[in-house]
Amino acid sequence: MGFSQTGNFVTISQAIVSVLEGVQQEGANAFAAVYNFPTVESTAGYPWATVVPSDSPSSYLNVVQNLRSYTFFIDIYYPIEDSNSGYSNAFTTMTVLVETVLDALDNSNSLNGTAQIIQPAPSNWSMSQSSMGAVLDGRVILVAKVSTPQSNG
Repeated sequence: MGFSQTGNFVTISQAIVSVLEGVQQEGANAFAAVYNFPTVESTAGYPWATVVPSDSPSSYLNVVQNLRSYTFFIDIYYPIEDSNSGYSNAFTTMTVLVETVLDALDNSNSLNGTAQIIQPAPSNWSMSQSSMGAVLDGRVILVAKVSTPQSNG
């Protein structure tokens, strides 16, 4: 049994991946890979990012329209080197990556027209374990708002 790969979650997720794949640092792609599923592993190298849906509330606007909010967690992973300056290097690099992602999302023309309003914001940073060892996870929360017609009137 197959499921259709359409709808706002899929369309917006693909648009976010596309924006992240276009992010540049020093004339090269900023990310070795961008995944549209959660993973703390990357065979492509580092840094890598994941795009995963999260809680998505909606607002009732009127009898013919809802303002639906699609929330995504964008997790950016960068390895922490096994040295005295490993943490410092990882945090410095992550600061630049998070700012660059925020700028790219702000300038994405509403995720290539898939949403009417987008609100990217930096969020929690944490450490995780992967096959590369310890990695720093910098999270950006993106809320994409879409006006959705309804027939309650």
